[in-house]
Amino acid sequence: MSRALDIDAKASATAIDSQAVYNELVEVLSSNNSPELLEIEFLGKGHILPPGANVLVEVNSIGIPKTKLIQAFVVARHIFFNHINDDSSARYQDIRNSTAVILLTDPEHLTAANARKRLIQKVRKDNISEIEEALTKELYFIDSLLTSRLNRHTKSPTLWGHRKWLLEVRQSIGLRHDIHRDLASIVMIAAERHPRNYYAWSHMRWLVESVVDGLDAASNELLISDVKNWCVKHPSDTSGWSFLLFCLIYISLLPRETMAAQIAKACEEVVAMAVSWRWKGESLWGFLRTLVTSGRLSDEAKRTILEPLENMLHNLPEDTKIRRMIQEVHDHCLQYEQNNQTGR
Repeated sequence: MSRALDIDAKASATAIDSQAVYNELVEVLSSNNSPELLEIEFLGKGHILPPGANVLVEVNSIGIPKTKLIQAFVVARHIFFNHINDDSSARYQDIRNSTAVILLTDPEHLTAANARKRLIQKVRKDNISEIEEALTKELYFIDSLLTSRLNRHTKSPTLWGHRKWLLEVRQSIGLRHDIHRDLASIVMIAAERHPRNYYAWSHMRWLVESVVDGLDAASNELLISDVKNWCVKHPSDTSGWSFLLFCLIYISLLPRETMAAQIAKACEEVVAMAVSWRWKGESLWGFLRTLVTSGRLSDEAKRTILEPLENMLHNLPEDTKIRRMIQEVHDHCLQYEQNNQTGR
């Protein structure tokens, strides 16, 4: 975080009561009882706070000046490393509060993340309600970091890894998890905050694969529909298209005919959109190329998209990368059409 602070910010950080800033920030982070996640934003020097205020709070929105954050971080780091080896229950809240400020400041602080894991591990496993409450609170905090407008946090491998660990603990004690909620409320939001968010979509892939009995047909169909709609709204997002391919090709849990219809529908809708918008981005056409050449697209679906592809090619200049990608999709469909006509 210190990289984001200029010399003036560092100098002013020493002029205010850092302990008071820390106390106020901890209170804000720990006292919210709303089911809605916190939306946290770092404020620059242009934001003037009311006299006596260290943090701006409006319902679930929290604004923290960077200078105030670094003051709180200094205090948090001191508290954390003074008590890191103290396993007594008396220090539980000190560790929890200090690591919250540390991870807010530096999402890759692995030592702080591991300390929070140890706090979870201290909860008695035979008390399901107690461990569930601890996991729910921790997920609330981590999910707030992952979905806020914090560029480093939304794609933090440490935070996504910590979230995965929390869900593994839930699974180990038989607690079910709502995958569709995670897709809509966590993964897609993080992917919007930080485009091409490999870590967010990889987490979603793990979630789908981690379901013990697999997704049922209705859940699988809903997953494909939701992801496809997201990708259509974010056509340049390679990671989103890659996850859609994963859903269509690699986790085909629907009946064969239903899955074929899903793949055909997705392909036709994406081609229609791309042609309508004259979309030239590589991510979308790369998705179509992979889908068409995967062998999972029906011959009927290939015939359906041939004409719009030809219209698209007619309006593109020669010898461009995007034309070559579209040409490859077109030629693969045409090959199947010609093979059917000759009876091969």
